[in-house]
Amino acid sequence: MLTWKETQREEGKKILSLSWPISIALIAQMSMGLVDMMMVGPFGAHALAAMAAALNIEVILGVVPRNAGAGVIPLVSQAWGANKKETTYAILRHLFTIGFFLQIPFLFGLYHVDTILRFLGQPAEIVDLATSYCRICMCGVPFGMGYYYLRYWLQAISIVKPATWAVIVANVANVGLNFVLIYGPFGMGVLGCAWSTVLCQMLQFLLLLYWTRSNISFRGVGSSIRTVFVYGVFSGIQIALEVWGFACATIMAGWLGEVALAAHSITLQLTSISFMIVLGISLGVSTRVGI
Repeated sequence: MLTWKETQREEGKKILSLSWPISIALIAQMSMGLVDMMMVGPFGAHALAAMAAALNIEVILGVVPRNAGAGVIPLVSQAWGANKKETTYAILRHLFTIGFFLQIPFLFGLYHVDTILRFLGQPAEIVDLATSYCRICMCGVPFGMGYYYLRYWLQAISIVKPATWAVIVANVANVGLNFVLIYGPFGMGVLGCAWSTVLCQMLQFLLLLYWTRSNISFRGVGSSIRTVFVYGVFSGIQIALEVWGFACATIMAGWLGEVALAAHSITLQLTSISFMIVLGISLGVSTRVGI
């Protein structure tokens, strides 16, 4: 029988083995946005401010739908630990069903982002460009949400490395696509960055789905969609209450003009990356608690 110290040491190793790939995946996910800002930067404050305003609204609208998957981590890990695989598959099916309906107001808001930006008092000169950016990003919403849901579900059954590799590959692809679509033959500027983001969302979702196809099934039984909805949506709302505070600060920066909005968004992107390590550890712990 293990002593208390040995038990703590073993559990610490298990948490670390789960946490470091999650942290890397989170850092890589945030780095994609930072790379986008760096590559759009040469177009000036106007371009950066438009992209920042667009992404801020995208975050406000998408934080609940995307993070609904975080709420089912304890449900999945408990069922998996009890060897109830059919229940975990049912939870995954319910999660994607709920996500289908959650994306409807998300997409509606992205399409009408011009109205939202004007209502929030953002600089009038960036509204048209930000609206075009958001409408392009609508194409990637189903794939982005699918990636998040699969990542959370796989994390709950202690499979974390495929998601890490998927987002790393997407980061490398994003740099290349940005060069081609922003500066290259297509020369679309900021809108090229939006198309690159869409293609990378598709890529990381399809890679994760392909690499973990033997672990995934949607044909399970034993869990109610109501339970998944309650855990998922309220967990998403909890995360949103934290994120919306930073989003409000970005809106206020927009009241000061394009330069202030662009500078604030770069600073916020950098500070957000530093938080990802701690967040990765907390997600690893939540998985171990469920198991």
